[in-house]
Amino acid sequence: GRPPSGHNFDVQFLDMYDRAFRRARHDGAAVYESVRPRLNPARFPVRKPPGRRRIFLIGDSTAWSFPGGLLEGKLQEVLPGAEFEVVNCGMPGSDAYRNLLMGREVLGYDPDLVVVIAGNNEMIGPRRLNPWKYRGPLSHSAVFRLLCDLVSPAVTIRSREEADRYFSDSLSRLAAAAAARRVPLLLCTEPANYRDNHFPDEGMSFEPDFLALIEALRRRESGAAARRLEALAGRHPDSAFLEHYRGRLAEDRGDHAAAARHYALALERDPFPIVCDRRCNGIIRSLAAQYGLPLADIAQRFLDTAPHGIPGFDLFKDNCHAWPPVFGLYADEITEAVRGFDCARGAFALASCGDWRMDQLSRTTYVSLAGPVAGQKAQTGAEGNLVFALTMILGPGPHSLDPLPLAYRAFQYLDLLHEQAPETLRTLDARRAECLALLDRHEWVAGLAGDLRQESGWGRVLAYAGETLRRAGRLQDALRLFDKAVACDGRDAMARYFRGWTCLGLGRRREAAADFAAARGLNPWLGTVIPGTR
Repeated sequence: GRPPSGHNFDVQFLDMYDRAFRRARHDGAAVYESVRPRLNPARFPVRKPPGRRRIFLIGDSTAWSFPGGLLEGKLQEVLPGAEFEVVNCGMPGSDAYRNLLMGREVLGYDPDLVVVIAGNNEMIGPRRLNPWKYRGPLSHSAVFRLLCDLVSPAVTIRSREEADRYFSDSLSRLAAAAAARRVPLLLCTEPANYRDNHFPDEGMSFEPDFLALIEALRRRESGAAARRLEALAGRHPDSAFLEHYRGRLAEDRGDHAAAARHYALALERDPFPIVCDRRCNGIIRSLAAQYGLPLADIAQRFLDTAPHGIPGFDLFKDNCHAWPPVFGLYADEITEAVRGFDCARGAFALASCGDWRMDQLSRTTYVSLAGPVAGQKAQTGAEGNLVFALTMILGPGPHSLDPLPLAYRAFQYLDLLHEQAPETLRTLDARRAECLALLDRHEWVAGLAGDLRQESGWGRVLAYAGETLRRAGRLQDALRLFDKAVACDGRDAMARYFRGWTCLGLGRRREAAADFAAARGLNPWLGTVIPGTR
């Protein structure tokens, strides 16, 4: 029989050697139109109109979600006299090798510039494969598949060092291909969310020392937290998961510089990196210098913009994907790199119009993002308020790419919410309804609205909201949210576990015993951390 693959494999890896665009007719004119399922729909004329500057944007899901119209507007604002056309060829989950394949194709479509946003996903999936093993009538033959593996075996990244070599090699080959076509190539560094602890927990999440660490951080008992951290580090050396908590502890002590170092080191220690870290961005900067390529240092812009140099959930909705209003930072840096750069055929050798750069985000967008919490008047419209409300109140959507359970991310959001606006937790359901109503009136987040309406993750968000309240001593409010969490998903062991602790604090030992028994039945591992209730 045919080898198993699955939908994600088919549309994310198996089609990597297929054409992304095909020639077609539209309104009587010859055009190229996108054909791959995971590409943003795109159509552009085969014969580029006079005066139009065509830019291809290639890369991973960050590039895929980047609004091309935003970059077009920025470029037309600062380089008047030219018409810009941005074709977004980003692909979710794409790595540097697949970006190389995409880049080679778009170099044949008369580009004036190719922009590369790459650095994530470098250890996800096969780097290369033999598509004939999975396609055609012969793919049903085990002998044929064996021959495919012998003649052209798949390449899978097995170490961080190997990933770095392939990453550098793929970008170098793309730079050489662009130079051969005399098409300028612009490289971009990629930022990451320092506050997102998406690293493997190595089984320590339910160890007594870890639970005590979380409680000590909650109570701002830095000495106790430091002792628990060292105890855990003795059993889990070089843990990215624990390095992140060292950053949390440093922040609690007010040492933001040390916190930023710990957060950055946690990204570098990740044994299975998903996002671009300092090491990967260093390769991008080095290659730009080596080949004389323009560089949009977006990662550095985020570090310069974020308070204390620690980019967090105010800029990102998960580990690496920015909120829609924040894409202005990407557009600013790309435009800065393009401005005055003498591209092939003089496409961008135009006079810029004054100082186009926006004020620091901390003086504009941050004010609007903080509006719903600090009671300040938004300065950049309803979108900024909506984004912050979604982040802080709704928590993550089930669309999250995080490999850890939804619960951890929900707790991070709600923990911060408790510190900044605990009153919001009392009206969690009402706020959620308000936000969903707002979503219906904003087309730019219509897709997100569909994800948020899925109830599969909402019970876990409620459970962790309840746990935040329990740790703040608001046991009755916590119990109300735990009841709703259990009603959403009766098989959520963590909801029953936390409800048991709440009942125990209220003196309702019989209910606590029932909750702990239910939690143990759903997840036997919890039996090691459930107390006696008699």
